[in-house]
Amino acid sequence: MPSIDILLPLLFLMYFIVHRFTKMSRKYNYLSLMILSLILLVHLILRSWVWMIYPLYIVLALIAYFSFPILKIKKENLSLSASKVGWNAAITISILSFILVALFPIRSIPKPTGNLIVGTTSWDIYTQRLEIYSNEPATTRSFRAQAWYPASMKTNKVSWLGDGPFTSQGLAIDFGFPGFIFNHLQYIDSNSYLNAPILEGKYPLVVISHGWSGFRQLHTDLAEELASNGYIVIGIEHTYGSVGTVFDDGRKISVNSEALPPRATTPNFLDYANALVNTYAGDIISLLDQIESYQSNDFKSEVFNNIDLSSVTLIGHSTGGGAAVKVGLTDNRIDNIIGLDAWVEPLKDYELEQGLKIPSMLIRSQAWYISYNNSYLKKLIDSSATKPTAFQMNGTTHYDFGMVYMFTTLAPFIGLQGKRGLQMPIDQNNLILEYLNAHSRESASIFDWQSIPDVEALFFP
Repeated sequence: MPSIDILLPLLFLMYFIVHRFTKMSRKYNYLSLMILSLILLVHLILRSWVWMIYPLYIVLALIAYFSFPILKIKKENLSLSASKVGWNAAITISILSFILVALFPIRSIPKPTGNLIVGTTSWDIYTQRLEIYSNEPATTRSFRAQAWYPASMKTNKVSWLGDGPFTSQGLAIDFGFPGFIFNHLQYIDSNSYLNAPILEGKYPLVVISHGWSGFRQLHTDLAEELASNGYIVIGIEHTYGSVGTVFDDGRKISVNSEALPPRATTPNFLDYANALVNTYAGDIISLLDQIESYQSNDFKSEVFNNIDLSSVTLIGHSTGGGAAVKVGLTDNRIDNIIGLDAWVEPLKDYELEQGLKIPSMLIRSQAWYISYNNSYLKKLIDSSATKPTAFQMNGTTHYDFGMVYMFTTLAPFIGLQGKRGLQMPIDQNNLILEYLNAHSRESASIFDWQSIPDVEALFFP
């Protein structure tokens, strides 16, 4: 189905070529218009109102006007030059639609490589912790979570952005684009099946914490890859740190820009950063507490009851990576840490000097080779009793660790995507899966990060 979007403007352009270079009879012209109208109608049913296709509705109206004499108010007064301008306008608009679809394609999320069906479900988590980012006083913190897990059967496939335009529009606004620019993302299907029954068994737990102004589905490709290979993955959506959170009761909360004000104009920037990382870390702990409580009280939840809490890995990107490290330093329930450009700068010196005592993998993007974060990351590594596996993926940006390749083909040109392109998620997900298979299970496999091209040991400028 992804090809239907790019096919539409091409069909219109093909019509103009045939119309220009052949003597198309009125009968075949009308038939062509009927076919184009029908295809647009089918697309409308399948995709709803995809904004990149809007220009084609204008084109169809122009073609109809110049093709059906009955629609012309005064055919005899319609000059040849006006007709030519109209046809040229229709061709130009069709080309514009083609360019827009090429720039904002409705791509498919890569298929997971595992043999297991992937189910997914989402829920709200309410805590007794004080919400420091709400304008309402004495508010307790709540956030949203989504699980991906091995399923026993297929149900209805769920869309990638389950919360629809609120997430896509929040994402566009965060990048400084008009709100509608990423609306096409809501029409992308995931590879997961909503509320599918879980495949019986005990599965290691992986918790994913997104970065500042991310969202819980930003690492769906990784979550589905792991779930298809026998892990239960739970992505946290950190309220006020996510571009958009939609709760079951209908509440909609956007990112709170005041939670992390600009570094250049904020003298106590690290105080804000520390509060944010601690909030993210508190969410991770609250999730683990909920799972532990439900299991000990025999709460009837298929997903929770099938989690093996003796094997817990935290994966975090940027702010979420700093939070994962923070929890891994003190919470003995954590067995592994994977940091993707883990932002550990906001942690206190005494915390970094504790070092990690559990296996960890810290991956840095090439874009963060020179950053404020490096001296703090080095302190963490040097202080760790269990030395982290630490390396840099060359040809990457900070955003490459999320699914920016789904947003737009402009991503490499506006600094969102590095030189690895569409190979990046494949390399990253392979690395993480191999690491987990070597560290989270009784396995004789050896983790070899050097098997991935253009990866080098971490060093600090």
